Amino acid sequence: MDFLLIEVLGELNDLRNHLRQVRIVDLGAGLGSNLRALAPHIAVDQTWRLLDRDRTLLTEALAEIERWSLVSGEGGELTLPKGQSLRVETDI
Repeated sequence: MDFLLIEVLGELNDLRNHLRQVRIVDLGAGLGSNLRALAPHIAVDQTWRLLDRDRTLLTEALAEIERWSLVSGEGGELTLPKGQSLRVETDI
């Protein structure tokens, strides 16, 4: 993982006592690999908006993220291994 990215994640996690949730937009999300790589390192509840021109990739990304996450919840909400809530939205 890139040093700057690790630093940003560290600062974000330092704010976890003040933040209850973060919203992240991933442009050109493809199969959602950024979400799968970064979400476990963010210590608060998260909403990710995945944007891509290819609806097929986004459909596959949602299926892969659901398999990858710990537990599927109601209304599209997932749970990560450390207990963080994860909501994923997609758009083209």
